[in-house]
Amino acid sequence: MSAENRQPLQGYHHRQPVAYANIALLSPHDSTVIDGGVSNEAGHFVIPCDVKPVLARISFVGYKTIYRHCKSNELGTIRLKTETQALKGVTVKGQVPILRREAGTIIFDTRHIVGAINATDLLRYAPGILLTNDDITLFGTSGVIFCINGKEQRMGQKEMLQMLKSYPASDVEKIEITQAPGAEYSATGNAGVINLILKKKDVDYIGGSIGYAHTQYEEHGDEANTIVIYNKGKVSTSLNLSGTWDNIRYKETNTISFDNHTRDNIDNGHIKKDNYSARWQIDYNVSDCLNLGAYAMASDGNRKLDVNGEYAYDTKDAFGLNNITTVTQRSEDTRTYALNANASQKLNDKGAKIDYNLDYYRMKMGDDRKTEALNTLTGITTDDFYYKNSIAQTVSNYSAKIDANVNNFKFGTQYTFTRSSRELVFSWLPGYNQWSNFEYDEQVLSLYAEYRGKLGNKFSFNLGGRYEHTWTKGRRLSIADNDVHLTQYGRFFPSLSVGYQANRDHSLSWSLSSRITRPNVINVNPDTLCNDAYHSTTGNPFLKPTYFYKAMMGYTYKGVLSFDLFYAYEPNRMTQVSCMGSGQTTFTTWGNVVDEQSFGINSFYYFDRLKWMNAILMQGICWNRTTGEGLYTLPNMESWGYTGVLQTSFFFDRNRKWTANLNLTYSSKEKDVTKTINARYIVDTGLQYRFWKDRLTFGIACRNLFASHVRGTEFLGKTVMDFDNTFNYRQFRLTLAYNWGARLRQNRRQYQSDEVKERVVNDF
Repeated sequence: MSAENRQPLQGYHHRQPVAYANIALLSPHDSTVIDGGVSNEAGHFVIPCDVKPVLARISFVGYKTIYRHCKSNELGTIRLKTETQALKGVTVKGQVPILRREAGTIIFDTRHIVGAINATDLLRYAPGILLTNDDITLFGTSGVIFCINGKEQRMGQKEMLQMLKSYPASDVEKIEITQAPGAEYSATGNAGVINLILKKKDVDYIGGSIGYAHTQYEEHGDEANTIVIYNKGKVSTSLNLSGTWDNIRYKETNTISFDNHTRDNIDNGHIKKDNYSARWQIDYNVSDCLNLGAYAMASDGNRKLDVNGEYAYDTKDAFGLNNITTVTQRSEDTRTYALNANASQKLNDKGAKIDYNLDYYRMKMGDDRKTEALNTLTGITTDDFYYKNSIAQTVSNYSAKIDANVNNFKFGTQYTFTRSSRELVFSWLPGYNQWSNFEYDEQVLSLYAEYRGKLGNKFSFNLGGRYEHTWTKGRRLSIADNDVHLTQYGRFFPSLSVGYQANRDHSLSWSLSSRITRPNVINVNPDTLCNDAYHSTTGNPFLKPTYFYKAMMGYTYKGVLSFDLFYAYEPNRMTQVSCMGSGQTTFTTWGNVVDEQSFGINSFYYFDRLKWMNAILMQGICWNRTTGEGLYTLPNMESWGYTGVLQTSFFFDRNRKWTANLNLTYSSKEKDVTKTINARYIVDTGLQYRFWKDRLTFGIACRNLFASHVRGTEFLGKTVMDFDNTFNYRQFRLTLAYNWGARLRQNRRQYQSDEVKERVVNDF
């Protein structure tokens, strides 16, 4: 809908139009601002808004503020009464809750967060989100769909997190977290949707931010990010640039128990990482009814590993070895591209519209490894440990999507085509070479419909369904007859979310969803691929997709305390299983051999009762049961797990320019059918100072001030491997971030109008 006044705003007594009056559209439930604007010289205004009903607040200096409850688009003639009472200076303070809950969605207001510098930092404070290096999980589940202002970003997770570092935290208004995605989203991905809502910039604006970080430990790393935003008239565009240059230590320690001997492995080395990425987006408002947009992203990353290893046997193994030393060199080069073209066509003033999206995504990866070994007893090169491995992998994805919104209905269709290819060249021992080339095509045609509505002022709900039909084709290009394996299957994925707002203090939500995880080119490749001289992998061309079912119930109290109860069931889950061959060789494949059930509760609590500190405590308790079945005999396993994250901020002045942070993360012991990982903890601390009108932020931090080793046991058939690895090293980090921006004014009249708009923004 749009709040619309085709009759002019008038003074109550003189009946003259009131120009540049402030109009704000508020939520009737909690009075939070939805949108706003100003009246023109004739007293008219039109404010696009997809929400109804709304509460309209009309105010102007010298007149009494009035409120109108709007259920339709037309407000009619509004007359303002003059304010006759002289008022002294008044300070108005409002408290927007940090959490709000709607049907299937948690809305996290980021304006309460002080300790974050960029958008990636903000994710660490959001409920249920856990960041570990380049890995992100949502309430303990991976497979997150990222959106910015409601538009899905089709790029890799690592590239997405790096791009978000170029957005200053002050540019993010809120984060919407949907654990049960509606029918409009692809059914792939179990975790949910993370949607970052950015603050609206002025129509005529240029600005951005520049950030730099230096990390120092045994080696050093550097990181630079910038964004430039330009809005002029009908054009809105931005450019993101990011670069990372890192050199970190690598240490891994394993003890492997074979049938008749034990081997101790110690690998010491360094990992050098360089990554560059750029993203450009543009939107052009052709008319009030048509908007065109596009974005392009490119990323180039290189990762080099140099490791010196020591292998010590308690007795001579099957090959007559006692002790050997190895030198391993590995280089990964990954290039990623993403292109998007979109259009939004408005059909009427009631919110009906059609959205069009075309996407292209391409990832190309090269992985080269070489290992040489020397028998320390004889001083002779050991052929058994010599190998060269070269992998070239490419993934190309094309997608076309059309969505239609009519009243509260949303329906559409989507077609995606993905072609993946993987070529391997392996050399071991004199004269032994292997070549494998496999290509895998996947086509998915989707149809969906969804209805979003409200029952009174308390209930909201989303009801939808999505049907996806999948065709796959796998081809072995490395053999003469080009062996082809074809499959096809269809599935309907229902979704339901219900929200209940009892009053300002209590809100609840319920959701049911079904998702899918499809096999990829590695899972189904029937060729045997040698990873090194002792480990080989083969895919399963008959592997079936995994279906994931989840039910949730959530509760929020006063916007600061939240609980989410969930149950998830994943039958016939795709699982990697291993068994031992002769000597020290290990054979790995995939199968639908595991049923997994999980039940748990997640909580979020925001504490701000003290002026000198606030804190966020996130906790998760989960029960997991895994049952093995099928060709491979796997043990049944039941376990309880706990994860706790405490984010604290301490303030040393009234304006909170000086801020200290202390963050703790703890995970209890984890178990499944293949491994056991001991409890882990990490403690980070830091200090920030904002100055120069809050445009410049300086930060110093110590990451992993205290951090545990990653210890545990892994089971490979009858072989048992105990590991004790150091992946989290103490790092000192210096950060400098500068935000800038200016309004573009053309004439005095525009300047006056901008001043009125600025008052509206501040009034929000």
